[in-house]
Amino acid sequence: MRKFVTVGSTIGILLVTTGCGVFTKTASILVNEPDSYVEAESVPSLVVPEDMDDNIENNWIIPDIAYIPSAKLYPKSVPAPVALIGDADPNSILIQKLGERRWMVVQRKPESVWPMLLQYLNYHNIALESDDPELGTVVSGHLNYSERGDEDFVKVLVDAEGVDARDSDFLVYKVEQGIRRGTTEVHLRYAREGQQVEDLDWGRESEFGTLEGKLLTQAAEFDTSGLVEESISLLGQTVASKPKAEIVRDALGYPLLILNVDPERAWATIGQALKEAEIGNPEIDEETRKFTFPLDSLLGEEKGGILSRLIPGGSPRESQRVTLLVVTSDASQHVIVTNSTGEKLAEEVAEQVLSLVRQFAA
Repeated sequence: MRKFVTVGSTIGILLVTTGCGVFTKTASILVNEPDSYVEAESVPSLVVPEDMDDNIENNWIIPDIAYIPSAKLYPKSVPAPVALIGDADPNSILIQKLGERRWMVVQRKPESVWPMLLQYLNYHNIALESDDPELGTVVSGHLNYSERGDEDFVKVLVDAEGVDARDSDFLVYKVEQGIRRGTTEVHLRYAREGQQVEDLDWGRESEFGTLEGKLLTQAAEFDTSGLVEESISLLGQTVASKPKAEIVRDALGYPLLILNVDPERAWATIGQALKEAEIGNPEIDEETRKFTFPLDSLLGEEKGGILSRLIPGGSPRESQRVTLLVVTSDASQHVIVTNSTGEKLAEEVAEQVLSLVRQFAA
């Protein structure tokens, strides 16, 4: 990090000492075209020559270019791109719980989690019935308890939970992108014969929630056991391509956070994010689905003091409080940030708040 700061500082000094002539339309180092950002187009991917090392590591994810219909209306004040957030810690696995719902969060991308899950089933002699990367589903064959030994881990867990084990029972895993960038969620349903994979409601509690949680814990332990052969699945790169969380802009260019989860999960996710961000005691109104808290408590005292000046309306004290409003839209939840009186914030501040909420969400 210090290396980048040093290089950045050096470049900054060179630009300052070069003079204002740099930022002209004449042939020079940089050209400052007022509309260049609006008119910018993607360029072809970098091609690495065959005789060079192609081991290039992506330290940052480049966000997709969001379509903003109103961008042409203010070419001299185009909103900045969505803030960059680094990949998560690759060595961490969590089992999340919401009521009787449980799921595993792996701090890696789906293309590396997908082959791990297939290896896990194979290691424990659980037959694979089907896998569909586009849907993100991995379906086991029948568990056939009558053919398993008394020490078989699935049989032991099922007996411990008092579940009526049947030979025709099977497991359905669902692999999805996580809310944080660079993470993957693995959900599980313990299914009975006759249940159709496409009819499973992943947003509801399962009658086998505790058992599913223990089975997921076994998968997490397998992933960290050293038994996994590290690999990247090309098919896994297409797993559940729809992001679970994304910051977009509405028709007027105002940012909002979209959570592609059910209302209960979205509400719990935001509450947990504010807790992880060490927001003291946010005001919570479940009836109107609002969280209200001081801006300084999320952005930090120094940043909050500066950015809060950009928030319209109210006295200086009131203008430093922001509200997160959760609105259901079809199958998604929209998180909108305003000041305490319901007015929109400066776009840069709203995006910063939403980016930090997403960063702490899980």
